[in-house]
Amino acid sequence: MTTDAVTIATFADLLHEARKQPKPQRLLFVFVRAELPDFPDAEQRRRFEQGEGGVLVPVVCVDKSTQELTSMAALVEESRRTEIEWDLGSL
Repeated sequence: MTTDAVTIATFADLLHEARKQPKPQRLLFVFVRAELPDFPDAEQRRRFEQGEGGVLVPVVCVDKSTQELTSMAALVEESRRTEIEWDLGSL
């Protein structure tokens, strides 16, 4: 049995491939915020203040069907309406 390799380079590619699947697909997105760890030492504080290090804390999770998704920009806009600040999103 051979399968063709699929290259997913963009969010649109991901949606396209998910919609091609024989069974309906749902995608779970997690938005996180970078924070200092509990009880940080001086070095951890210094690095965090320079935009490095820290820990990622999940602040928003959303489960969407492929029919509910149109673009990454629309998903980001929807997440912004929650008024919960986040730094990074992941699928």
